[in-house]
Amino acid sequence: MSWTSSSLSVSEAAGPRALALIGSLGAADAWVPALVAGEEGAGQSGLSRSLTASFLCLRPRDGRPCGECQACVSVARDACPDLLLVEPGGRSDLIVLGQIVLDKRNPQPHIREFIQAPPVVARSKVVLVERAERFNADAANALLKMLEEPPDWARFILTTNAASRIIPTVRSRCLLVPCDFSEAEPGFVSTISGGAPELAAKLSEPGQAPFLEQFEAWLSALLGRRREEALKVSEEFQELADLYRDDDDSRLARAEVVKLFANWLAANARSDMLRGALEMH
Repeated sequence: MSWTSSSLSVSEAAGPRALALIGSLGAADAWVPALVAGEEGAGQSGLSRSLTASFLCLRPRDGRPCGECQACVSVARDACPDLLLVEPGGRSDLIVLGQIVLDKRNPQPHIREFIQAPPVVARSKVVLVERAERFNADAANALLKMLEEPPDWARFILTTNAASRIIPTVRSRCLLVPCDFSEAEPGFVSTISGGAPELAAKLSEPGQAPFLEQFEAWLSALLGRRREEALKVSEEFQELADLYRDDDDSRLARAEVVKLFANWLAANARSDMLRGALEMH
């Protein structure tokens, strides 16, 4: 997990309502749990991390972390003892009971133990739950009891891109912080990211410039390709996927570029030229 200022700045793109709620929560002493929710890439990660840093900060300013106190420094170094990250894992890709309370069959760091003692260096102890829709039933029910009666120093932040899949009793205990796609300036990155600020930020990194240049050129030429060139087009697409992610996960790279392609298609669906080309092919 990276807690750099650049990653936190992504939260600015998540919409004014979400930013206002985050600012109020960060400045308040209330312990109400926050559920940061929105479509994939809508800014949940940046918002939740900004709020986490605010809860930990010893001297927050208008609900924002100061960036200078001992707590902020420890967060920036990924070494804050008062922060517990809970996320899905294992083959099941679930958040399980042993991450919430002690499970003797599978002992591991868990929330109950973490929140028992007051903070060491920070203003609060923060439990950040990512992809909260992945709780199994036992884990969700165990968490519910903690959300109802947490220690004074404990703060809970949950993130999700599928709020409807979180059990209603957990959702009802949280303040919903909705993330909305912002109105981005028109452009190629905005189009292929589908308006998702976190994806747009990733695509705007300097290392992605070669991919963007080749992907845009490939899309521009696509309308003139013939059906018998399908194999070559497929090979070119795989080359683009390899350029997009310079690692060994070819399947994931291909899936991500397919999503970019789908966003481009959706944005150009009303184009007479595109519609005519698709009908011909």
